[in-house]
Amino acid sequence: MQVGSGGPGKVQSGINVTPLVDVALVLLITYMVMTAMIRQGVSVEVPIAQHATNRSTGDQDKLTTVAINEERAIFLNMKPMSDLAQLERELLLAYRGHEGQPVILKGARNLEYGDILSLMNTCRQVGVAEVELMAKKADQEG
Repeated sequence: MQVGSGGPGKVQSGINVTPLVDVALVLLITYMVMTAMIRQGVSVEVPIAQHATNRSTGDQDKLTTVAINEERAIFLNMKPMSDLAQLERELLLAYRGHEGQPVILKGARNLEYGDILSLMNTCRQVGVAEVELMAKKADQEG
């Protein structure tokens, strides 16, 4: 078997890295796509506001997010919570080291005021100084 320029009768042994590179690139692309999908978080139809301010995506990744959907299921950083007591325990741990930063509250638009208020009270009990409500800008309604 003659491979390369080793001369007649010489066998060149080596590792073919092309399949390894192919697999690595496929894994990298898969990771990038999944990361982009995960960043969107829990799907909640948030209220529409005329004067909502945009927060950069990099900032949102670092912040603690509490979400409640139309079925009143509660999530802390996309992790489902069984009730407000569990949210309080988990939020205490998640907020440790992030004191002074706001917590983003993402609530479905069809919820009652009391549902959102109970989440805000839970955040306050943990020691969160600032709770920001997430809304969609009126021009982003589509």
